[in-house]
Parts: sequence; C-alpha cells; structure tokens
Amino acid sequence: MIELGEEFLRPLHRHFINITYRDHRLDAVQANGGTPPMYHFSAFVVQINDDWLAITAGHIFSHLKKAIVHGAVLKDWAIDDSTVNPDPHPNTNMKVVYNISFDPDKEVFYFDDDVEGMDYAAFKLDYLAIVAMQKEGIRPIPEEIWSKSDLEDFPYWLLVGTPEELIENAPGQPQAKRHATLHVIRRSGPAPGFPEKRYPRNYAEVDFDSTDHDSPFNLLGMSGGPVFGIRSPLEKIEDYRLIGVQSSQQWERVKPTGNVIAFCDAQPFIKTLKETWLNRQA
Repeated sequence: MIELGEEFLRPLHRHFINITYRDHRLDAVQANGGTPPMYHFSAFVVQINDDWLAITAGHIFSHLKKAIVHGAVLKDWAIDDSTVNPDPHPNTNMKVVYNISFDPDKEVFYFDDDVEGMDYAAFKLDYLAIVAMQKEGIRPIPEEIWSKSDLEDFPYWLLVGTPEELIENAPGQPQAKRHATLHVIRRSGPAPGFPEKRYPRNYAEVDFDSTDHDSPFNLLGMSGGPVFGIRSPLEKIEDYRLIGVQSSQQWERVKPTGNVIAFCDAQPFIKTLKETWLNRQA
C-alpha cells in the first residue's frame, strides 16, 4: 500500500477545480432551511493558445439541463480551488468561492448520449476568473503535457476529484469538503456491467488503500475529474501526462475490491477543441 501525500501530489492538484452552483427553486430553498442548496462537480483546467478552458464530463450538463426543464433555478456559479489552497480567506472561517459569469445553456461545448462513448464538456474561463485562479495557485495543463503521445511511459494512474460523500453540507453552514486522489489500476479490457459504447472507453480498478480515508467511499461527484499518469509513486512528480476524463463508476460499499471506473481519453477531445478555437479565430 502506498499513500501519496499532499506535497507529492501538488503538481497535479494545481490543475483541479470544483465548479459550484446553487438551486434557487423555492421548494429546494425551503428544504434546505431557507438557503439555496449548493452543488458541485469536478473539473480541471487546460490551456489552448492563450485561453484557459475548464474540462469536465458531458453527462453533467445533460443532467443540469434536465433539472432546469423540471424547474431548477441554477445560479451563483463559482469556482472552488480548495484542492490547491484550502486556507480560509482573511477574516472568515471558510474558503470563499469566487463567482463566474456562466450560462450552461449557451457557453458549453459538450458530448454525451448523442455520441456514445464520448463524455466530455468544456467552457472558456473569463479573464477575472483566470486572475483569481492564478492568485490562488491554480495553473492550466499546458499543451506539452496534454498533447504528448508517450502515455505508456506513465503507467501509474491517479484520479483526482471531490466525492459527494466526503462533503459536509448542513443547512446554513459553510461546506466542508475532502478531496480525493486515488490510484486506479488499468484493466486490459472492458469491465463487466458497463454497457458497450460506439467509442470505447478506458477502464480501471480503484485502489482505495491509496488514500488516507478510513473506508471505501462512493465516487459520485468525481465525474469530470482528471486521470493523470505518472512514472512511479516512488519518484517525485517532475513529469506527468493527462490520460483521461472520469465518466462513470461501478461501485459497491460491501465489495471494496473490484470497484471500477470508466473514463474517456482526454487527448482527442482537447485536440478537437484546439482545432475549433483556431477555426474560430481564422
């Protein structure tokens, strides 16, 4: 068993963010003690030319749009960078998220059920968000990391995300989050129980012993998080690769061994994004 500490993982964590939002629908506010409940999803930041983009899973936006159709009033979009800088802001007892201008109906480029096996989403981050993230220590994954083809040289895979099960969210109180970075072990073939897709996904078994958490936990909430590859857990992380985008899981609390995730290759999607960006600027 190898537990990887925060200092070791810092080069990877500086790319990870949570996107948060609140539901202002009246019954949701009343059920939450008079405060709009806060939700989140996992994401990470990449750089294409001079732009910073947030990358996550496409099915998240399918679910958000269905929620809006059924009456959800989603507002207060913000970025939480507490993975890289968990310290409370001055004169507060909590980590303050910073608001972003965002419309999930207009500003997202994503694939989900319309293209089987492709579960991706991306949106551009505005200038003020970039300045705030830079101040807090967030950095985008540069092209020399996300575009390399030598992925086989980085066989030790790590999934980064924020499981909903590790969030404490009492009505009227600040959210307390515990982020997780898990070793995931590559499978040689598709995992039983996952539906076949037109575009094949990658599969990996989750090594819960690689974290300092007391017991296995549900990975719900980690969708959209990055899967990184490093050379070895015994060497300082000086070089690494972006492998994939977390998509789905097969999980049982009573069966901590054999829990499996499915994720999509990151590189094809980001290369498509780059081509799209270049075409827009032409």
